[in-house]
Amino acid sequence: MNETAPGRESGAEAPQPGPIPYVCPDCRRTFSVPAGAPSQMDGLAVEGLTCPWCGRWAVPARDGLPTTVAKRSVVGTTVVWIAAMVLACLAGVLGYLAWTEKDDAEAVGEESAAVWRMERLAQWFGMHPFRGSGAMADELSVPPSTPTERFDFEQKGIEGWRSIGGQWAVEGMAGAPSGERVLVQRAVQNAFNVIMAPGGPYRDVDVSVRFKPISGREDASGGIVFRFTDGRYYVVRANALENNLRLYYYDRGRRQLASATVEPPALGQWHTVRVVAVGDRMQGYLNGKLLLDQRDARVRSGQVGLWTKADSITAFDDLTVRGVNGGG
Repeated sequence: MNETAPGRESGAEAPQPGPIPYVCPDCRRTFSVPAGAPSQMDGLAVEGLTCPWCGRWAVPARDGLPTTVAKRSVVGTTVVWIAAMVLACLAGVLGYLAWTEKDDAEAVGEESAAVWRMERLAQWFGMHPFRGSGAMADELSVPPSTPTERFDFEQKGIEGWRSIGGQWAVEGMAGAPSGERVLVQRAVQNAFNVIMAPGGPYRDVDVSVRFKPISGREDASGGIVFRFTDGRYYVVRANALENNLRLYYYDRGRRQLASATVEPPALGQWHTVRVVAVGDRMQGYLNGKLLLDQRDARVRSGQVGLWTKADSITAFDDLTVRGVNGGG
């Protein structure tokens, strides 16, 4: 009685392994080596596992690709993905800069425009808003013995003040920080509105003022002018329509020096802006927070005043000036 091996039918041949697929990593041609590793295939010599076309060493294939090629494809996909992310970030940066391009009109000159773009780029990546060669943690101050001049507009108007542009007048206003009278600028057709307070010129100075942006469609700002001389000056200003506190240098046109991202000061509410200038270093504050720290030596002394832009209707109160008198 004949017995058959398990899994076989009587008289049937055992199943033979199928051909083994290989691929050449060099020329990428595929071929199969039948079980038993024959020395001839399709009339071409197969020496071991070398490619019959180019003679390079072949490797086992998986889904028509060599295992090494599969690994390379993973690496290639990763590289492509990283490149796509970089391009997407670049497109986002360019889009962000284009979206905020209107603010660049305030920066005059190629240098300030380039600095502005770097500032925007840093903000887009979430970097700290401090900028400038003088950005440090310590706060500037004038000597404690420095004389102080205060203007609350309760007893005196603006006699002795000098209007450079704008419609400035002392008005009654309920809820004013000090008493019931404030200084209001109501012109809406000028590029800039400036009024200079009596006193000075000051070399080193610490100036603060309360301001309330009342209205404005193009601009709703308030700021402090300092080191005003021969039509040149610096100004630090905040704007209820923008989320920034900025420092400018003005000489027949504005040149942005520094900017910080802030919560926009609300319309109809009182806020405090302050600037301290000692030597060539200047610091700007909004609502008691130090936000700007910058160096600039173009003007070393001058008068102090108040500032608005375009159609801003803004009220001011409690102007305080602590200044070291001196020219140069």
